[in-house]
Amino acid sequence: MKKIVAYIFFVIISLESFSAPVERIYVSTDRSVYLAGEQVFCSLFCLDVSGDPVPSDLSSVAYVELAAEGVSNVTAKISLLEGRGSGYLMLPPTLPTGNYRLYAYTTQNRNESGKGYLSFSKVISVFNTSTTSRVKGGVKILDADKYNSIEQPSAVSSGKASIVVSRAARTSFVIPVTINNVGGEDASVSVSVYHDDGIHEPDSPSIKEFINRLPSPGSVSVTGDLVPEYDGEILYANLVGQDWKSVASDVGLTAFISSSGEIADTYASPVAPDGSMVFYTNNIFGDREMICELCSADTGRKAHISLKSPFINVDPEAVDQLCLSPSLLEPLRFRNLALRQNLSVGLDTLVEFLPSRVSQLISKEDCKVYHLDDYVRFPSMDELCVEIVKELRITGKKDERHFSVLYNDPAGKQYNYLSNVLTLLDGVPMTDQSKLISFDAMLLSDVELYLHPYLLGHRVFSSVVNFVTLRNNITSVRFSDQTRVFDFKGVSYPVALTARNVPSAENDYRQTLYWHPSVTLEAGKEKRLEIRTPSYPGVFKVVVEGLDSEGAPIYSESSFEVR
Repeated sequence: MKKIVAYIFFVIISLESFSAPVERIYVSTDRSVYLAGEQVFCSLFCLDVSGDPVPSDLSSVAYVELAAEGVSNVTAKISLLEGRGSGYLMLPPTLPTGNYRLYAYTTQNRNESGKGYLSFSKVISVFNTSTTSRVKGGVKILDADKYNSIEQPSAVSSGKASIVVSRAARTSFVIPVTINNVGGEDASVSVSVYHDDGIHEPDSPSIKEFINRLPSPGSVSVTGDLVPEYDGEILYANLVGQDWKSVASDVGLTAFISSSGEIADTYASPVAPDGSMVFYTNNIFGDREMICELCSADTGRKAHISLKSPFINVDPEAVDQLCLSPSLLEPLRFRNLALRQNLSVGLDTLVEFLPSRVSQLISKEDCKVYHLDDYVRFPSMDELCVEIVKELRITGKKDERHFSVLYNDPAGKQYNYLSNVLTLLDGVPMTDQSKLISFDAMLLSDVELYLHPYLLGHRVFSSVVNFVTLRNNITSVRFSDQTRVFDFKGVSYPVALTARNVPSAENDYRQTLYWHPSVTLEAGKEKRLEIRTPSYPGVFKVVVEGLDSEGAPIYSESSFEVR
């Protein structure tokens, strides 16, 4: 009995000491002053503060909102991997001039009883050189003398990282920047090198203030029932339309979402009696067109899928006014010239893509591919299956024909043709296989076979067949009225702006020379970076910001001049 009582006491103590993860995010950006139409490169530090602050391994995606009073929020999704994330947010060219707050949060944050996760935000300034639109009450005009007399907050170094860089450099030249980690702990930092043209930067909380303002363990109550996004963004949807209740009452009704050309971005969900759906994704990267389709026997009923927005539309706190002055005319004119030049170059020319979470849904290593240019082509799907793709057959009666696949188990035993096949056209599920059977086989380039059982959401398929068209000819297929195609804002690709290959050195007006969102500094060692200077003279600032492995803040800055 004593042992039982002791065990019960131990369990109670363990439950009391357990606390759900409480996440807090700090956002570091490549700079603090932008033009409307530019990208804001972001580095995210997501910490679990339910105990001693440590990088959170819970959430795999963060939601970022740029907000100012009276202005529609600008949003982005950024992938997280072991508490670190990187991506960028596009500033619309119509964004009004003013100061903005940049918020970041996760789905787990929304499970908290309050909104303490929004108590910390970064401030950035945005100038619109194409219009006179301004944030209401967010701008004040100063003459040149008053503007120049404004005292800028001096940077306070934190942690044990130092920067070594030459004080002067030539234009269109590669110079070294060395970062020394003289501390006893490894660190993860962001590194930015940008043009300091005299435009005042807004007063924004530092990473040291962020650490100092973290909630104490046990002070945050996590009471919500939203599922944390462990592996990727979870998409929530509802049936809408005149006949949605009738459609939702169908037994075993399945909904699909997919993206043309991306077989890994195909997901399924059962439709609940209340018309709700949940799609568990592995993070869908990039902005693209998504196709939502209902696997309904009666396609004449009026109902379709509507996705819910994952953003909470933050109501921003007040922020200091942005100061405008005639003395900013030339710096802003030059920035506008740089913006036009950068748009002509293209972002993909200047960046390097960083590692991201890889989809585990379908592996190309398990795929058998028939490249149809290697064979005599046939116009019909029936001939294609008989003459080329031996594992594939079209079976069934005249009005109920479907694809079947010959199955071999791991022991080599061959089974009869199985009909429970997931058929895709350019990665898009074709629930009405009659449309696929009548598709012109001359428009196909490849047939991809995945000859093993495949779990898609709540459905298990015996195999997967993906028909790949020559030029995305899926657009020629007429879907039912229950299918919708819509623009989807995916997770931002993680990138580093290294600018190693600048197309034209003569007109290189980059404002951010270098940006890396995740640089690892080993304890007691140095990290050497190579920075390509632009074709114009000026003063440039180097900023290193991050956390060491013990959660201590790191901030250091230096500068050099290009002549």
